[in-house]
Amino acid sequence: MDAQADAAMKFKKIGIVGAGNMGSMMGFAFSELGRDVSIWDVKSANIDGFMKQVSECKGFKGKITGFYDMSEFAANLGERGDPKVFIISITHGDPTDQVLSKLRPELNEGDIIMDGGNEHYRNTKRRQKECRDIAADWIGMGVSGGYQSARHGPSLSPGGDNTALEGVMPLLELYAAKDPKSGVPCVSSIGPGGSGHFVKMVHNGIEVGMLSALCEAWGFLNTGMGLDYHQIGQAFQQWNNEGELHGTFLVEIAADVCKARKRDGGYVLDDVLDKVVQDGDASEGTPSWSIAESASRHISCPTLAAGLFFRTASGDRQERLKVAQSVAMPPPRSFQDMMDKDKMVQDLRRVVYCAFWRRTARG
Repeated sequence: MDAQADAAMKFKKIGIVGAGNMGSMMGFAFSELGRDVSIWDVKSANIDGFMKQVSECKGFKGKITGFYDMSEFAANLGERGDPKVFIISITHGDPTDQVLSKLRPELNEGDIIMDGGNEHYRNTKRRQKECRDIAADWIGMGVSGGYQSARHGPSLSPGGDNTALEGVMPLLELYAAKDPKSGVPCVSSIGPGGSGHFVKMVHNGIEVGMLSALCEAWGFLNTGMGLDYHQIGQAFQQWNNEGELHGTFLVEIAADVCKARKRDGGYVLDDVLDKVVQDGDASEGTPSWSIAESASRHISCPTLAAGLFFRTASGDRQERLKVAQSVAMPPPRSFQDMMDKDKMVQDLRRVVYCAFWRRTARG
Protein backbone atom coordinates (compact mmCIF):
# COMPACT_ATOMS: atom_id res chain seq x y z
CA MET A 1 0.00 0.00 0.00
CA ASP A 2 1.47 3.41 -0.98
CA ALA A 3 1.73 6.33 1.45
CA GLN A 4 -1.33 8.06 0.05
CA ALA A 5 -3.56 5.01 0.39
CA ASP A 6 -2.12 4.30 3.84
CA ALA A 7 -2.97 7.80 5.09
CA ALA A 8 -6.43 7.56 3.55
CA MET A 9 -7.16 4.39 5.59
CA LYS A 10 -7.91 6.67 8.54
CA PHE A 11 -11.44 6.52 7.22
CA LYS A 12 -12.20 2.89 6.42
CA LYS A 13 -15.93 3.59 6.22
CA ILE A 14 -17.71 6.29 4.22
CA GLY A 15 -21.26 7.48 4.81
CA ILE A 16 -22.99 8.84 1.71
CA VAL A 17 -26.24 10.81 1.88
CA GLY A 18 -28.09 10.66 -1.43
CA ALA A 19 -28.48 7.64 -3.73
CA GLY A 20 -29.12 9.61 -6.90
CA ASN A 21 -26.87 9.77 -9.95
CA MET A 22 -23.93 11.37 -8.16
CA GLY A 23 -24.18 9.72 -4.73
CA SER A 24 -24.61 6.21 -6.13
CA MET A 25 -21.58 6.61 -8.40
CA MET A 26 -19.53 7.86 -5.44
CA GLY A 27 -20.61 4.76 -3.56
CA PHE A 28 -19.30 2.48 -6.30
CA ALA A 29 -16.06 4.45 -6.56
CA PHE A 30 -15.24 4.41 -2.84
CA SER A 31 -16.05 0.70 -2.61
CA GLU A 32 -13.59 0.01 -5.42
CA LEU A 33 -11.03 1.98 -3.40
CA GLY A 34 -11.45 -0.48 -0.54
CA ARG A 35 -13.85 1.50 1.65
CA ASP A 36 -16.98 0.13 3.26
CA VAL A 37 -19.81 2.36 2.06
CA SER A 38 -23.01 3.07 3.95
CA ILE A 39 -25.63 5.00 1.97
CA TRP A 40 -28.90 6.64 3.05
CA ASP A 41 -31.54 8.53 1.10
CA VAL A 42 -34.75 10.22 2.16
CA LYS A 43 -36.49 8.25 -0.60
CA SER A 44 -36.57 4.51 0.07
CA ALA A 45 -37.02 3.84 -3.65
CA ASN A 46 -33.61 5.37 -4.36
CA ILE A 47 -31.98 2.98 -1.90
CA ASP A 48 -33.85 0.05 -3.44
CA GLY A 49 -32.72 1.04 -6.94
CA PHE A 50 -29.12 1.52 -5.89
CA MET A 51 -28.88 -1.76 -3.99
CA LYS A 52 -30.33 -3.55 -7.01
CA GLN A 53 -27.44 -2.13 -9.06
CA VAL A 54 -25.01 -3.29 -6.36
CA SER A 55 -26.39 -6.83 -6.51
CA GLU A 56 -25.80 -6.93 -10.25
CA CYS A 57 -22.14 -5.86 -10.00
CA LYS A 58 -19.02 -7.69 -8.88
CA GLY A 59 -15.46 -6.85 -7.96
CA PHE A 60 -15.99 -4.35 -5.15
CA LYS A 61 -13.24 -4.29 -2.54
CA GLY A 62 -15.43 -2.72 0.13
CA LYS A 63 -18.88 -3.60 1.40
CA ILE A 64 -21.87 -1.48 0.30
CA THR A 65 -24.90 -1.28 2.60
CA GLY A 66 -28.09 0.67 2.07
CA PHE A 67 -30.06 2.15 4.98
CA TYR A 68 -33.60 3.46 5.44
CA ASP A 69 -33.04 4.79 8.97
CA MET A 70 -30.71 7.71 9.65
CA SER A 71 -29.64 6.52 13.13
CA GLU A 72 -28.76 3.05 11.88
CA PHE A 73 -26.92 4.61 8.95
CA ALA A 74 -24.74 6.78 11.22
CA ALA A 75 -24.15 4.02 13.79
CA ASN A 76 -22.84 1.68 11.09
CA LEU A 77 -19.90 4.00 10.48
CA GLY A 78 -18.32 3.25 13.85
CA GLU A 79 -18.67 3.42 17.59
CA ARG A 80 -19.98 6.61 19.13
CA GLY A 81 -16.96 8.85 19.57
CA ASP A 82 -15.06 7.45 16.59
CA PRO A 83 -14.46 10.16 13.96
CA LYS A 84 -16.80 9.61 11.02
CA VAL A 85 -16.85 11.06 7.54
CA PHE A 86 -20.02 11.78 5.58
CA ILE A 87 -20.44 12.91 1.98
CA ILE A 88 -23.69 14.64 1.03
CA SER A 89 -24.77 14.61 -2.60
CA ILE A 90 -28.29 16.00 -2.86
CA THR A 91 -30.15 19.11 -4.04
CA HIS A 92 -28.94 22.41 -2.61
CA GLY A 93 -30.89 24.62 -0.22
CA ASP A 94 -33.68 23.35 2.02
CA PRO A 95 -33.15 19.60 1.32
CA THR A 96 -29.59 19.88 2.64
CA ASP A 97 -30.79 21.82 5.71
CA GLN A 98 -33.31 19.05 6.40
CA VAL A 99 -30.58 16.41 6.14
CA LEU A 100 -28.37 18.31 8.57
CA SER A 101 -31.26 18.56 11.05
CA LYS A 102 -31.74 14.78 10.84
CA LEU A 103 -28.01 14.05 10.99
CA ARG A 104 -27.08 16.50 13.74
CA PRO A 105 -28.21 14.28 16.69
CA GLU A 106 -25.92 11.55 15.34
CA LEU A 107 -22.84 13.77 15.06
CA ASN A 108 -19.96 13.81 17.52
CA GLU A 109 -16.79 15.76 18.04
CA GLY A 110 -14.36 15.22 15.17
CA ASP A 111 -16.97 14.10 12.62
CA ILE A 112 -16.57 15.58 9.14
CA ILE A 113 -19.38 16.24 6.68
CA MET A 114 -18.44 17.04 3.08
CA ASP A 115 -21.21 18.67 1.07
CA GLY A 116 -20.56 17.66 -2.54
CA GLY A 117 -23.65 19.38 -3.96
CA ASN A 118 -23.76 22.64 -5.92
CA GLU A 119 -24.53 24.76 -2.88
CA HIS A 120 -24.46 28.52 -2.36
CA TYR A 121 -21.33 29.41 -0.44
CA ARG A 122 -23.24 31.51 2.11
CA ASN A 123 -25.34 28.48 3.06
CA THR A 124 -22.11 26.54 3.47
CA LYS A 125 -20.72 29.15 5.88
CA ARG A 126 -23.94 29.07 7.89
CA ARG A 127 -23.82 25.27 8.22
CA GLN A 128 -20.15 25.39 9.20
CA LYS A 129 -21.05 27.63 12.11
CA GLU A 130 -23.88 25.30 13.13
CA CYS A 131 -21.55 22.28 13.08
CA ARG A 132 -18.82 24.07 15.02
CA ASP A 133 -21.25 24.35 17.94
CA ILE A 134 -21.02 20.56 18.32
CA ALA A 135 -17.29 20.37 17.39
CA ALA A 136 -18.00 18.76 14.02
CA ASP A 137 -16.76 20.13 10.70
CA TRP A 138 -18.71 20.96 7.54
CA ILE A 139 -16.69 21.12 4.33
CA GLY A 140 -18.18 22.68 1.20
CA MET A 141 -16.76 20.76 -1.73
CA GLY A 142 -17.23 21.35 -5.43
CA VAL A 143 -17.41 18.11 -7.43
CA SER A 144 -16.79 18.56 -11.15
CA GLY A 145 -17.31 16.24 -14.08
CA GLY A 146 -20.83 14.87 -13.63
CA TYR A 147 -21.83 11.35 -12.65
CA GLN A 148 -19.24 9.75 -14.94
CA SER A 149 -16.45 11.47 -13.03
CA ALA A 150 -18.13 10.74 -9.70
CA ARG A 151 -17.78 7.09 -10.70
CA HIS A 152 -14.17 7.17 -11.89
CA GLY A 153 -12.65 10.23 -10.18
CA PRO A 154 -13.76 13.89 -10.29
CA SER A 155 -12.06 17.22 -9.85
CA LEU A 156 -12.62 18.39 -6.27
CA SER A 157 -12.52 21.83 -4.63
CA PRO A 158 -12.98 21.46 -0.85
CA GLY A 159 -13.10 24.44 1.48
CA GLY A 160 -13.46 24.74 5.24
CA ASP A 161 -11.48 24.36 8.45
CA ASN A 162 -7.83 23.73 7.65
CA THR A 163 -7.38 20.93 10.21
CA ALA A 164 -10.44 19.10 8.88
CA LEU A 165 -9.22 19.55 5.32
CA GLU A 166 -5.82 18.11 6.20
CA GLY A 167 -7.57 15.12 7.75
CA VAL A 168 -9.62 14.20 4.67
CA MET A 169 -7.15 15.27 2.00
CA PRO A 170 -5.45 11.83 1.66
CA LEU A 171 -8.87 10.28 1.07
CA LEU A 172 -9.83 12.93 -1.48
CA GLU A 173 -6.48 12.59 -3.25
CA LEU A 174 -7.07 8.86 -3.55
CA TYR A 175 -10.56 9.43 -5.00
CA ALA A 176 -9.90 12.40 -7.28
CA ALA A 177 -9.04 12.23 -10.97
CA LYS A 178 -5.33 12.25 -11.76
CA ASP A 179 -3.57 14.48 -14.23
CA PRO A 180 -2.66 12.20 -17.17
CA LYS A 181 0.83 13.71 -17.51
CA SER A 182 1.97 14.22 -13.92
CA GLY A 183 -0.33 11.87 -12.02
CA VAL A 184 -1.12 14.68 -9.56
CA PRO A 185 -4.61 14.36 -8.00
CA CYS A 186 -7.13 16.94 -9.23
CA VAL A 187 -7.91 18.24 -5.75
CA SER A 188 -6.60 21.11 -3.66
CA SER A 189 -7.51 22.74 -0.38
CA ILE A 190 -9.20 25.92 -1.62
CA GLY A 191 -9.37 27.83 1.65
CA PRO A 192 -11.60 28.61 4.63
CA GLY A 193 -15.35 29.05 4.89
CA GLY A 194 -17.39 28.61 1.74
CA SER A 195 -14.43 29.05 -0.60
CA GLY A 196 -14.78 25.57 -2.10
CA HIS A 197 -18.37 26.14 -3.15
CA PHE A 198 -17.54 29.69 -4.25
CA VAL A 199 -14.92 28.35 -6.66
CA LYS A 200 -17.38 25.74 -7.97
CA MET A 201 -19.98 28.48 -8.46
CA VAL A 202 -17.60 30.55 -10.56
CA HIS A 203 -16.44 27.43 -12.42
CA ASN A 204 -20.04 26.65 -13.40
CA GLY A 205 -20.64 30.25 -14.47
CA ILE A 206 -17.63 30.06 -16.78
CA GLU A 207 -18.76 26.68 -18.10
CA VAL A 208 -22.21 28.03 -19.00
CA GLY A 209 -20.51 30.81 -20.97
CA MET A 210 -18.33 28.28 -22.80
CA LEU A 211 -21.31 26.05 -23.56
CA SER A 212 -23.15 29.05 -24.97
CA ALA A 213 -20.24 29.81 -27.32
CA LEU A 214 -20.11 26.19 -28.46
CA CYS A 215 -23.87 26.18 -29.05
CA GLU A 216 -23.57 29.30 -31.20
CA ALA A 217 -20.83 27.58 -33.20
CA TRP A 218 -23.10 24.56 -33.66
CA GLY A 219 -25.89 26.80 -34.94
CA PHE A 220 -23.48 28.55 -37.30
CA LEU A 221 -22.32 25.22 -38.74
CA ASN A 222 -25.77 23.64 -38.96
CA THR A 223 -28.06 26.48 -40.00
CA GLY A 224 -25.55 28.85 -41.55
CA MET A 225 -23.33 26.41 -43.41
CA GLY A 226 -25.75 23.51 -43.85
CA LEU A 227 -23.57 20.86 -42.19
CA ASP A 228 -25.37 17.79 -40.87
CA TYR A 229 -24.87 16.30 -37.41
CA HIS A 230 -22.10 13.92 -38.44
CA GLN A 231 -20.19 16.65 -40.29
CA ILE A 232 -20.40 18.94 -37.28
CA GLY A 233 -19.22 16.08 -35.08
CA GLN A 234 -16.27 15.55 -37.40
CA ALA A 235 -15.41 19.26 -37.22
CA PHE A 236 -15.59 19.28 -33.42
CA GLN A 237 -13.46 16.13 -33.29
CA GLN A 238 -10.82 17.79 -35.44
CA TRP A 239 -10.87 20.83 -33.18
CA ASN A 240 -10.35 18.60 -30.15
CA ASN A 241 -7.53 16.63 -31.81
CA GLU A 242 -5.38 19.53 -32.96
CA GLY A 243 -5.01 23.27 -32.73
CA GLU A 244 -5.94 25.73 -30.00
CA LEU A 245 -8.83 23.65 -28.65
CA HIS A 246 -6.83 20.41 -28.41
CA GLY A 247 -7.95 18.27 -25.48
CA THR A 248 -10.98 20.38 -24.56
CA PHE A 249 -13.51 18.20 -22.74
CA LEU A 250 -16.58 20.20 -23.79
CA VAL A 251 -15.55 20.01 -27.44
CA GLU A 252 -14.85 16.28 -27.10
CA ILE A 253 -18.29 15.43 -25.72
CA ALA A 254 -19.93 17.79 -28.23
CA ALA A 255 -18.32 15.77 -31.02
CA ASP A 256 -19.53 12.53 -29.45
CA VAL A 257 -23.14 13.64 -29.06
CA CYS A 258 -23.30 15.03 -32.60
CA LYS A 259 -22.32 11.63 -34.01
CA ALA A 260 -24.29 9.48 -31.55
CA ARG A 261 -26.76 7.16 -33.28
CA LYS A 262 -29.89 5.35 -32.14
CA ARG A 263 -30.50 1.66 -32.75
CA ASP A 264 -32.66 2.47 -35.76
CA GLY A 265 -29.78 4.38 -37.35
CA GLY A 266 -31.13 7.87 -36.70
CA TYR A 267 -29.33 10.54 -34.72
CA VAL A 268 -29.82 10.93 -30.98
CA LEU A 269 -29.94 14.70 -31.46
CA ASP A 270 -33.20 14.33 -33.36
CA ASP A 271 -34.83 13.29 -30.07
CA VAL A 272 -33.21 16.01 -27.93
CA LEU A 273 -35.58 18.87 -27.06
CA ASP A 274 -34.16 22.39 -27.36
CA LYS A 275 -34.82 23.05 -23.68
CA VAL A 276 -32.41 23.19 -20.76
CA VAL A 277 -33.61 21.24 -17.73
CA GLN A 278 -33.59 23.44 -14.65
CA ASP A 279 -32.35 22.53 -11.16
CA GLY A 280 -34.61 20.64 -8.76
CA ASP A 281 -35.87 23.92 -7.32
CA ALA A 282 -36.65 25.30 -10.82
CA SER A 283 -33.65 27.66 -10.68
CA GLU A 284 -30.39 27.83 -12.58
CA GLY A 285 -28.46 27.51 -9.32
CA THR A 286 -24.72 28.15 -9.57
CA PRO A 287 -24.72 30.05 -12.93
CA SER A 288 -27.32 32.53 -11.68
CA TRP A 289 -25.51 32.89 -8.35
CA SER A 290 -22.25 33.66 -10.13
CA ILE A 291 -23.88 36.46 -12.15
CA ALA A 292 -25.60 37.88 -9.05
CA GLU A 293 -22.27 37.77 -7.22
CA SER A 294 -20.47 39.57 -10.06
CA ALA A 295 -23.15 42.28 -10.09
CA SER A 296 -22.96 42.75 -6.31
CA ARG A 297 -19.18 43.15 -6.58
CA HIS A 298 -19.43 45.54 -9.57
CA ILE A 299 -17.58 43.11 -11.84
CA SER A 300 -18.69 43.13 -15.47
CA CYS A 301 -19.32 39.62 -16.85
CA PRO A 302 -21.55 40.22 -19.92
CA THR A 303 -20.52 37.08 -21.80
CA LEU A 304 -21.27 34.86 -18.81
CA ALA A 305 -24.57 36.65 -18.24
CA ALA A 306 -25.50 36.19 -21.90
CA GLY A 307 -24.87 32.46 -21.59
CA LEU A 308 -27.11 32.31 -18.51
CA PHE A 309 -29.93 34.22 -20.18
CA PHE A 310 -29.75 32.00 -23.26
CA ARG A 311 -30.25 29.02 -20.92
CA THR A 312 -33.17 30.80 -19.26
CA ALA A 313 -34.76 31.46 -22.65
CA SER A 314 -34.16 27.83 -23.57
CA GLY A 315 -35.99 26.69 -20.44
CA ASP A 316 -39.01 28.82 -21.42
CA ARG A 317 -39.55 26.77 -24.58
CA GLN A 318 -43.34 26.96 -24.63
CA GLU A 319 -43.24 30.74 -24.40
CA ARG A 320 -40.61 30.93 -27.15
CA LEU A 321 -42.73 28.84 -29.52
CA LYS A 322 -45.81 30.93 -28.78
CA VAL A 323 -43.99 34.19 -29.48
CA ALA A 324 -42.40 32.85 -32.67
CA GLN A 325 -45.83 31.78 -33.94
CA SER A 326 -47.55 35.05 -33.02
CA VAL A 327 -45.01 37.23 -34.82
CA ALA A 328 -44.67 34.87 -37.79
CA MET A 329 -40.92 34.70 -37.32
CA PRO A 330 -39.23 33.48 -40.52
CA PRO A 331 -36.93 30.45 -40.26
CA PRO A 332 -33.17 31.09 -40.39
CA ARG A 333 -31.49 30.87 -43.79
CA SER A 334 -28.10 29.47 -44.73
CA PHE A 335 -25.26 31.69 -45.87
CA GLN A 336 -24.98 32.36 -49.58
CA ASP A 337 -21.87 32.32 -51.80
CA MET A 338 -19.48 30.89 -49.19
CA MET A 339 -16.38 30.16 -51.24
CA ASP A 340 -14.25 28.13 -48.81
CA LYS A 341 -16.18 26.17 -46.18
CA ASP A 342 -13.08 24.43 -44.79
CA LYS A 343 -11.43 27.78 -44.10
CA MET A 344 -14.60 29.05 -42.44
CA VAL A 345 -14.68 26.01 -40.13
CA GLN A 346 -11.10 26.70 -39.06
CA ASP A 347 -11.79 30.40 -38.60
CA LEU A 348 -14.75 29.49 -36.44
CA ARG A 349 -12.48 27.26 -34.34
CA ARG A 350 -10.31 30.27 -33.56
CA VAL A 351 -13.37 32.35 -32.71
CA VAL A 352 -14.56 29.68 -30.25
CA TYR A 353 -11.07 29.52 -28.74
CA CYS A 354 -11.06 33.29 -28.18
CA ALA A 355 -14.59 33.09 -26.75
CA PHE A 356 -13.50 30.38 -24.29
CA TRP A 357 -10.58 32.49 -23.11
CA ARG A 358 -12.74 35.59 -22.77
CA ARG A 359 -15.25 33.73 -20.61
CA THR A 360 -12.47 32.27 -18.46
CA ALA A 361 -10.97 35.73 -17.99
CA ARG A 362 -14.36 37.12 -17.01
CA GLY A 363 -14.70 34.42 -14.38
